[in-house]
Amino acid sequence: MEELRGLVPLWKQAYYRWKSIKTVPFRKRFFIGYDLKGNTYWEFYTSSAQTKPRRIYQPHHPEQHTHDYFQHLPIQWLQWLRFTRYQAPTLQELRSEEERVSKLKRLVQLKELELGEKEEEVGRKLADGLNKELRKVQH
Repeated sequence: MEELRGLVPLWKQAYYRWKSIKTVPFRKRFFIGYDLKGNTYWEFYTSSAQTKPRRIYQPHHPEQHTHDYFQHLPIQWLQWLRFTRYQAPTLQELRSEEERVSKLKRLVQLKELELGEKEEEVGRKLADGLNKELRKVQH
C-alpha cells in the first residue's frame, strides 16, 4: 500500500476496503483493486439473474482519460476487465512488471547506443577505404 500513499488517502483506502466486502447485504457493486496510478477497478451485477459480473474501471483523474484510456492501463488490469484473467492483479505484481519494463527500456537504450557506435565505426572504415582508393586513382 505504500505505492498508493500519495495517491489515495488512508480514509479512502479504508472506504474501498469496506466496499470490497462481498457479504454485505444489498450491495451490488464491489471494489476489486487499484493500479499504481490510483485508478480503481470494480465489479457489479446489473440483475440478480446475471451470472457473469460487469467489470469497470474508474480513473483517478477522469479529465485525463477522455479518449483512448485503454492505452494507459496496465495490461494485467486490461486482461481482468476483459475476463481473460480470473484473479485481479496485486500491487506487488504490478510493481514488479513496472520494474521489468523499465529495466527492458534501459537495455534497449544501451543496445541502440552500441549499434549506433558500430554503425559509425563501419561508416568510418568505409569512408577510409574509399578515400584510400581515391588517392590511388589520383596518383
